[in-house]
Amino acid sequence: MKYEKPALTFAEQADRLLARGLVADHTELLNVLKSVNYYRLSAYWYTFRIAGDPDDRLRPETTLKMVWDRYVFDRQLRLLVMDAIERVEVAIHTQIVNRHTPDHALTRDFVRAEH
Repeated sequence: MKYEKPALTFAEQADRLLARGLVADHTELLNVLKSVNYYRLSAYWYTFRIAGDPDDRLRPETTLKMVWDRYVFDRQLRLLVMDAIERVEVAIHTQIVNRHTPDHALTRDFVRAEH
């Protein structure tokens, strides 16, 4: 199966977004696209699209800052969630080890034994 959409350079991606109505400085937009790619960011401007528009234009006054703020919020939320998951994982692991070790602890001799 051949992919029909042509690959776009960062500059062409920026031009496309500006043509669709994104309010942004071209150089700043290029830098953002080079660090966080077009398709990753597209999820954050999706809700700014004009519903049913065949050209996927964005609502008037949609700025790069608005899109970027959503991206940053999502990134920070993801980090908070991962931190919480890690704390729960460590707590559960600690309880399992604490309950299992007294009955099934390996002796030092067993650990040092050559197999």
